[in-house]
Amino acid sequence: MEFQVLTKTIPETPVMMISRTLPYARVQEISQDFDALFGYILQKGGEITGSFLRYVGECTMESMNMEICIAVKTLLPPSGDIQALTLPALKATMAQGMYKGPYTGLNAFYEKMDAWFKAQGLPYGEAPMWEIYLNNPAETPEEELLTEILFPIGT
Repeated sequence: MEFQVLTKTIPETPVMMISRTLPYARVQEISQDFDALFGYILQKGGEITGSFLRYVGECTMESMNMEICIAVKTLLPPSGDIQALTLPALKATMAQGMYKGPYTGLNAFYEKMDAWFKAQGLPYGEAPMWEIYLNNPAETPEEELLTEILFPIGT
């Protein structure tokens, strides 16, 4: 498995978002949030430009703080748990890994990435960790799903 260190620039991004804190054992529940976001955006006539998950704040295997994000061309009115905001641009030194396969295999991928961080002597940074989904699970076989994983590197 190959990981690389790079300076990643993520542009300012308008998103419709749901924030969640879940125990790791229930993280699969975010699929319901993605479904709710997609449905809301399509119902309101919004234009989707991408989707991703950000892990923010303190995260452990017991408690995951997440922002489930659907990037949109134009913000829509918020509704219930659905927030509308523009994420600021981010430029950070990140460790990048590309994962190919079903989302259920991401945990093993994270363990390998964590071992790589330790072997390199790299500290984790303060910026959010990102999972960027590069294809659509409704149109792509599980074994062909591509996810870009970005972990910030501290100084």
